[in-house]
Amino acid sequence: MERRDTLLLLIALGAPLRLTAQSALKVPRIGVLIVGTSESSGHVVQAFIKGMTELGYQDGKNVRYELRYGDGSSEQAERNARELVAAKADLIWAPSTVAATEAQKATLSLPIVFALSADPVAAGLIRSLPRPGTNASGISLMSAEMGAKRVEILTETFPKLRRVGVLHNPGDSASAAQLPFVRQGVRAFSKELMVVEARAPEEFATALAKLAAWRVDALVIMESVLYFAHRKTLMDKVANYRWPTITNSKEYAEAGGILAYGTDFADNCRRSAVYVDKILKGAKPGDLPVQQPTTFEFVINLKAAKAMGLAIPKAMLLRADRVIE
Repeated sequence: MERRDTLLLLIALGAPLRLTAQSALKVPRIGVLIVGTSESSGHVVQAFIKGMTELGYQDGKNVRYELRYGDGSSEQAERNARELVAAKADLIWAPSTVAATEAQKATLSLPIVFALSADPVAAGLIRSLPRPGTNASGISLMSAEMGAKRVEILTETFPKLRRVGVLHNPGDSASAAQLPFVRQGVRAFSKELMVVEARAPEEFATALAKLAAWRVDALVIMESVLYFAHRKTLMDKVANYRWPTITNSKEYAEAGGILAYGTDFADNCRRSAVYVDKILKGAKPGDLPVQQPTTFEFVINLKAAKAMGLAIPKAMLLRADRVIE
């Protein structure tokens, strides 16, 4: 029977054509690839979904989300990325550099949107910020360049420090991209530098013990999805040494760190929904320029500083966008 004859027959029988037409519409499936746990990264996922909701998307109606959380490791992210491709996701939202990298390893055809990539060009995710030219686009943290600025803030807050320790994850491209800028900042202020590595939570204690043996006065924690996923464990261990710390996001300060300077992760994730919307409507990620942040947050955990016996200059408290008391 021809399609036209079938439709006429359905009309004659009073069939619910509206439901039939709706069932024929394909609801896009958005794969959500998170390197960290639901506990450590659930808030950024909710921020992204909020952004989608603001654009008119409702889960189960005109979009479906396939969530995959990890344990902070790239190995688990790799497995989850392959699962999302096998599940026939139409697009993968992979906010961090590691997540986007593993997603791109799994597929060069499905669109990928990132929101928290420190340097997507250096990571090989895109060819350039104005013309990504690949299957990925989104929002950059511009975090690498801020490495020197964080050292500046640290030394202004604690001017007597001489030795700066750096916790670095060489397996994370974001950490690797930031390290040269941190070195540059330390040299500019004529401080001594010691870099220690930690590629897994089990290595935190040993790395920090090395810094303690070297008698560091403060600690810069590099950007890393591993560190972010296990930030509470990490900051609890750091607190035992009573070191001033500076990190790239307020989440570390909320977990007990002293200083944080960087972009608002949740806001970046919320705004990245615009990229998803454009791609679902036909745009190609390779043609969508990558956005860079224009505002940065300076957060001080005064409560943690007092508990460690650290004095924060009044001038720095006045400069802070937020003071945790």
